[in-house]
Formats: sequence, C-alpha cells, structure tokens
Amino acid sequence: MPFGQLVIGPPGSGKTTYCEAMRRHLAARGRDVAVVNLDPANDSPPYECAVDIARLITVDDAAAEYALGPNGGLVYCFEYLAANVDWLVEQLRPLGSKYVLFDCPGQIELYTHHEAVRAVTDALARELDFRLVALHLLDAHHCAEVSKYVSGLVVSLSAMLQLELPHVNVLSKVDLVEAAGPLALPLSYYADCADLSRLLPFCEASPAFSKKHAALTSRLCELVDDFALLHFIPCCATDDETLAAVLRDADKSCGYAFGALERNNAGLFATAAGVVGSDYDRVAAVADRYTGLGLDGSDADALARHYRDRLYGEGGEEGEEAEEEAGDEGWVDGDAHAASERAASDGAARDDRRRADGERATADGRARAGAEATQRVAEGGAVLRAGQGTAASARGTRHAQDSAACTAARAHPDDEGDGGLGGGRDARTASDGASCFVPLGGSRRRAA
Repeated sequence: MPFGQLVIGPPGSGKTTYCEAMRRHLAARGRDVAVVNLDPANDSPPYECAVDIARLITVDDAAAEYALGPNGGLVYCFEYLAANVDWLVEQLRPLGSKYVLFDCPGQIELYTHHEAVRAVTDALARELDFRLVALHLLDAHHCAEVSKYVSGLVVSLSAMLQLELPHVNVLSKVDLVEAAGPLALPLSYYADCADLSRLLPFCEASPAFSKKHAALTSRLCELVDDFALLHFIPCCATDDETLAAVLRDADKSCGYAFGALERNNAGLFATAAGVVGSDYDRVAAVADRYTGLGLDGSDADALARHYRDRLYGEGGEEGEEAEEEAGDEGWVDGDAHAASERAASDGAARDDRRRADGERATADGRARAGAEATQRVAEGGAVLRAGQGTAASARGTRHAQDSAACTAARAHPDDEGDGGLGGGRDARTASDGASCFVPLGGSRRRAA
C-alpha cells in the first residue's frame, strides 16, 4: 500500500522547490522516497525523477502538433496522460511501497474543474491502492493584498471539492511573506481563515481594482466562511521545522502515520500522537521569524500603529482615534476602528432582527385577531339564524293553535258561553289574545 503527496497549486507557488526540499527532509528522516514529475513543461527538475512524464509527452510536442499555446498544451498533455494512465501505472509499479511525491503542473483549471487529474488519481487508487493527500500550495505574498488572498482561498476550496482527496493547504514561501509589503493582520489570521469579514475594511486601502470589486470580495468571503474548510500551514522550503509540520499533517491525512513505520519511529503512533504543541504556537514561532511584528503582544502600541497606518495612511484624525483605542485596550489582533465598525454593524443587525421580529409578531397578532373576529361573526350569524328559525317555528305554532280554535268555535256556536260570543271570546283568550273572527249569525238566530 504506497502513500504519497499530490503537490498542486498555481504557477510560481513553489511546487518543484517544495518537492526537492521535502525529498531531502524525508531522506534525512530515513524514509524511502521517490519523486515523480507530472509537469510536462518542467524539462529540468532539480531532483532525480523516478518517473518523468516527458518520456510520454511534452508541452512542446503538443504545441507543435496541434498549434496550442502553453495553457492549452498543458491541459492536452494531462488529458493524454489520463487516456494513457496504464503507462503511469506500469512506471510506478516497480517503486513498491516508496513514499512518492507527485510534482504537478501549475495549471489551476486542472484542479478546480477539469476531470483529468481526478481520473489519474482514481486510477492510481484502483490499480495500485495508492493513498494520496493533495497538498495545495498558495504563495504567502498573496496575503499582502486582500483580493489576491481571497482569490487564492476560492481556488483552494474549489480544488478540495473537485479532487475529493484528503487535503492540506500550505502557505508557501512564508519567508517572503512581507516581500510585497507588511501584512494588514497577523499571520495567524491568514493561516486560520476565520472571520474573513475583517479583511473588508482593507479593500479601501487597496488598489483601484480591489476597491471597485469590494462587494464581490465580500460575497466570496461569505462563501468561504460558509464552507469553513480552509486552514493553512505556513511553510518555508529551507526551514525544517515548517516542513515537519506540513509532513505531520500530510501523514495524518493520507493515513501513513497510522499504518507505516520508519526506522527512527518510537512506535506506530509516534507521528500521529507525539506532543508537538498547538497550531497557534507553531504559527506564532513562524511569524516571529519571518514577519516584522510577532504575536506575543509585547508591543501592542506598535502593532496598533501598524494597523492604523495600513488603514488610514500616516497620521490622520481617524488613525489617531484608532491608535488610542487600540493602545488603551491592548488589542493586538486587529484594528480598533474595524472592531468598532463590526460592533456597530452587529448592533444594527440585531436592531434589524428585533424590528423584523416585532413586525412579524404584530402581523401575526393582527392575523390572529382577524381570524378570531371572523369566527365570532360566523358564530353570531349562526346564533342569529338559529333564533330566527326558532321564532318562525313559534309563530307557526301559534297560527296553528289559532286556526284550531276558530274551527272549534264555528263548529260549536251554542256551547257554553254568552250566545256564541263567549265561545269566540274564550277561544281568543285561550289563544293568548290571538285574533279570530267568529260570525254572529248563531246569536241572532237564538234571539229569534
């Protein structure tokens, strides 16, 4: 079961330099290592190639044959390798269980949305049971400019989702991190990729392109934050301590730490379970070596002044206020003005949420009140209709009684009473005063 690292990243991120430095580091640790060159444009690698794609195809061959440019030539070469992956499998088979470093080309579309690299890694896992970890290198000097840094994060995230391999992100060339200018925030912030909204105030101090596309940068920061997958390990090719930190995470990711032994291992889990200190301590040590301001907070005023100057330039009323606030609070992990803006934004957001909740509660109350009123009206109508029906029934009963009384009076005019009139009178009394017409003919006949 061979293990290895698939070293990927944008052009110029230091992939070949890293492969040579890691080869030496592994050899010093007693690990049997081999390097495979999969970059068809790299015709003079500094290491000895166990396998070289140039034996199969080169960019010059593809460009001459199909009139392709450098980018199209690289993509064609990797498509050709994917179509002839059996050649690569047979070249790798003699390496046995060696730890393999794959030096890949710097064409980022191969890792972000093209299928060729994924087809090759799938074939290696299927045919040789390779356990690979993707090592994505991002040049540390991109941290000096917000738009470049955020673009690098999006590329790293896209590669993670596309390749579907265990993934370790590396800030390469960390010894040159401030070559393009001082960092706006501590190095630990760029390594952790947490709360990217803190970068947005610095877009205003960036070149015109970054200021114009500040809204796009904000949305990309939200996208990266939503996935919450990125974390970077600072690395310098000439610093064995940083190389060891990268190797430690890579071995854990691909499983080497849990299933392989080295000659100088103390035990099976020495690499995985050894006491190595926290990530923060490691990044702090790197920051102390390679950045102008460390993370120990010993010079909070200088750090606050540095952030003020990055935001507002030299001097300025706003910069003085930010400096005073940062100096009073001893705040060393960000800009005071940016913090107050975030606090105001959070307060406004909370007020908006409360206002929206109140409006929803009012609307719900109105809806409930309307529903209850409608129900009461419906119930009142039902009661009214029931009452009307009862009254109509009572009137019908009384009319029926009156009709019966009148009929009886006409049928028995000489019964008790006063000459027939009494019968009619009694009938009216019996019917609670209801009107009933009784003819008087019987009384006249009786008088005669």
